[in-house]
Amino acid sequence: MSGGCLSYICYTIENNLVGEMQDEFMNEFVKDFAELTHDLEWWLSRDYGEETYRESLKEFKNKWFKNYDKRENEAILRIKERAIREISEL
Repeated sequence: MSGGCLSYICYTIENNLVGEMQDEFMNEFVKDFAELTHDLEWWLSRDYGEETYRESLKEFKNKWFKNYDKRENEAILRIKERAIREISEL
């Protein structure tokens, strides 16, 4: 059986927080964080090699910590586009 050493925290995060943050930007962050915790747990449970987790961690950090302003602007643009779409459907 895969994972388990962290009580499958990745699924708890995914099932309880993804889509519930009341903020587009944070919903995407939590989704990516759930995926990162999955890889961490599978590595600690010896189902993945350390290199798999380290690569996931590197990608997560690059996405969320190096381009914060750009990511925030993209999230705002998606919210704006969704609002315009909803208004046009009225």
